[in-house]
Amino acid sequence: MKSYLFTIQMLAILVALIPCKAETKVYTMPSSSMEPTLLKDEKFTAEMQPLQPLRGDLVIFRHEGLLLVKRVIGISDDVVEGHNLKIFVNGNALHEAYVQHTGKAEGPLDKFGPVRVPAGQLFVMGDNRDYSFDSRDPKFGVVSMSDVTGRPVKVVVSPDPQRINKVLH
Repeated sequence: MKSYLFTIQMLAILVALIPCKAETKVYTMPSSSMEPTLLKDEKFTAEMQPLQPLRGDLVIFRHEGLLLVKRVIGISDDVVEGHNLKIFVNGNALHEAYVQHTGKAEGPLDKFGPVRVPAGQLFVMGDNRDYSFDSRDPKFGVVSMSDVTGRPVKVVVSPDPQRINKVLH
């Protein structure tokens, strides 16, 4: 019996010592730029590990010293443009059920591009298209893949109890 317990203990220690590259953190969404996906002041868990995001993925990245959450719209070599509240990638209109329009988009928020996404870069946008500072604005620009630090996973605190444990995608 002692041998069995010793084996279990040693196995537990070995499993605990296996390095894990993923780190889970909790963040608060400070703005409405990602509504309705993430509401202002909601807390969400995030997997903080390197990743190769695809179009449509949510990402967390560093931009001018801040961590931001946006959705990937274009990847390396894509051509992205927008007009009349529609986004086109490589000439094809995106069907984005997650997008919210709550105001009147003006300037680069309404009409932009075409923009060719350079190698190793991402074109990102907020889901609340009328109130998101993102890659549509040349002052923001595209995001380097090396600045991507993780991805949001699920809502853990929300003013709306029905949103708690909502998986983010």
